[in-house]
Amino acid sequence: MDNGIDWFFNFLYVKYMIKTPTFSHGDIRLVLLPDEETGIRGAKALDVSELNSDFGICLDCCEIGEYVVENWYAGSARITIRGVTAHPMSAKGKLINALYIATEIIAALPDKERPEYTEGREGYYWAHNLRGDTANATLDIAIRDFELTGYKQRKAVLQDIVNRINQRWSNERITLVLTDIYENVKPALDKTPAILDNVKKAMHNLDIIPKPLIMRGGYDGSVITPKGLPTINIFTGAHNFHSTREFLPVESLRLASEMLLEIVELSATEVKK
Repeated sequence: MDNGIDWFFNFLYVKYMIKTPTFSHGDIRLVLLPDEETGIRGAKALDVSELNSDFGICLDCCEIGEYVVENWYAGSARITIRGVTAHPMSAKGKLINALYIATEIIAALPDKERPEYTEGREGYYWAHNLRGDTANATLDIAIRDFELTGYKQRKAVLQDIVNRINQRWSNERITLVLTDIYENVKPALDKTPAILDNVKKAMHNLDIIPKPLIMRGGYDGSVITPKGLPTINIFTGAHNFHSTREFLPVESLRLASEMLLEIVELSATEVKK
């Protein structure tokens, strides 16, 4: 029975590779994952050793010709704050407002290092969720940086802020939990230049202008690459990502499909040599 998924793979020329004996290719593993929008859970659960592959191609990038050469290191900080409640009419000397402490932490973050002030390879702290009441509050802060040293420094800054404010309240009222989410693919891709070379050759063969992208975000390869499987991210040609007006032109998808075929064939040709 033909359905949307079957149509999609027809369009990606998977059946073309199967039905065309003259098309050169090695062993291909097709993996379907929901990507980073759900916390990259699919990539985190993936056992790359079962794939037994030399490299990966992720089809999850921007305009025609763009391919990711670098993304940033990403982490999260969850800060929990334990306050002391008291009725406001008799709160003097008793009330410790967890929400107020949370705002102290936000105010202590480095000035101008927020998403609304940064671009390019500039990292940031993003206080994006605060919930709770005077008794208990939870603050979530996203941490982003393109350099590993900068990323580690940002985590250290947050720890120092929490330590200083904890000392001010003379109690262990604040708890910080730091979690690493994904890594920059650049170090691994730099060690395997043939992958990027084939991407550029494929674009040249298809008359596509290469547009290397420093991505202020992550993708499945950000998790799969550190596991030992270098994974490049190439364009789909979609527009207006994550909006109610997101769309993908058919011609863009066709070019992305041609890119996959070209990269696969170039890789097979290299093996034959």
